[in-house]
Amino acid sequence: MYPYHNRCLQRIRSGELLGIEQAPPDSEYALILLFRTYPYRRPIRAHSLWRYAEVLKGEGIRSKK
Repeated sequence: MYPYHNRCLQRIRSGELLGIEQAPPDSEYALILLFRTYPYRRPIRAHSLWRYAEVLKGEGIRSKK
């Protein structure tokens, strides 16, 4: 199994995160993380947001709307 969230968190800690988009209301996702390198867009579902709370709190990333 691919460690999806572990890899996303690793990329955030290494400084690859460019921004965060709010997912459309009719989407099954809550956020879309935008990265510098491929894959550029990684969707995150609402039930997995707790994994990102600590690491995103200190990032100071501006969300793109």
